[in-house]
Amino acid sequence: VSKQQTFHCVRAREMTKGEKTNVTSGVQSGAPSDMPALRCYKAMLSDLSNPAYGRTEYRFSYADVLRILNDAKQIFRKEPTPVECKAPAVVVADLHGQYGDLLRMFSSFDEIRDGKKSAGYRSQRYIFLGDYVDRGMQSTEVIMMLYLLKILYKSQFILLRGNHETAAINKQYGFHAELARRLRPADADTIFSMVNEVFSYMPLSCLLAKTVLCMHGGISPKLSSLKDILDIPKPIVDPSTNELACDLLWADPMVGLSGFRPNSVRGLSKFFGEDALDNVMRKIGVELIIRGHQVAYSGHRFYHGRKLITLFSAPGYSTKCDNKGAVVRVNSDGRLHFKIFPPTATSLNDDAICEHDLANELDDTHAVAGVAGKNVKGGL
Repeated sequence: VSKQQTFHCVRAREMTKGEKTNVTSGVQSGAPSDMPALRCYKAMLSDLSNPAYGRTEYRFSYADVLRILNDAKQIFRKEPTPVECKAPAVVVADLHGQYGDLLRMFSSFDEIRDGKKSAGYRSQRYIFLGDYVDRGMQSTEVIMMLYLLKILYKSQFILLRGNHETAAINKQYGFHAELARRLRPADADTIFSMVNEVFSYMPLSCLLAKTVLCMHGGISPKLSSLKDILDIPKPIVDPSTNELACDLLWADPMVGLSGFRPNSVRGLSKFFGEDALDNVMRKIGVELIIRGHQVAYSGHRFYHGRKLITLFSAPGYSTKCDNKGAVVRVNSDGRLHFKIFPPTATSLNDDAICEHDLANELDDTHAVAGVAGKNVKGGL
């Protein structure tokens, strides 16, 4: 976003007849998906895919950002709070504004088709677990890239909400400061408000192939069926006002705990133990839970055998352990395949290669048993 507001493409054309823009409220009306806008979005997506923008800020126009946010909001408003999709799918967890690592992850799935390169973001179905913003330097690029992909390839990209997709959090931990640095004050406040309005409509969970439940945080004593998630009203401006929504975004597993107890570390939501996990998984009929929310040194960590995976996709996020990032592909037969990314490296170093190979050696032999049988009716 540029203080000089260099209009990139949406407002470089004459506004469509009947289209109106209210910059003060951040609300636009008119055709949200007209062909000139779609061509613009594809051109912008192509630009944003340049690895150089993993190191340099992209100059979005203010009008383009408003238009993208409005179009994304219309999509999320129509999605249920729990969404469903089929396998195979790649699950991606916390990114926290590390746009270069998002590009690196996508490029790891690049394919050659008919002698031509197919971008990694087109070769897979993706489920993102939230925490797109804060702490990193390019939260704007992360959410704009993902919202463009959602608009252009709606069924291929599932974007869940994380605990940082709430104004009270992302005003404190870096996103608002990033907008203030890149925009005039009034414009920064407008964009900040509209981004958080979009966040309030995003889904909270995804059921993958009927057997794998994905969310950002964890389970809840209020979760006894997926209908409980469906019944959470949208928009959810403040998730802490709804116990189930809060737990889906904030809860953490604890080894050795029985049942649930208040999460004293985070100051809200709960810790949950192995028995609570077994009970909830039995009630809702799933065989695996994949969640983010906590740093894992290797990018992923198993809990309670292989019933829950904590995934973290932002390498080098922790200054204490220099963690790796990871994503996991759930194949059609239920097998898990991890990709592990070291911090700041352009290719895997020897240690990371060994760890990567070991993870895949272990986890490719483990399949989520119900996926192959239930995948046919698994949603998108």
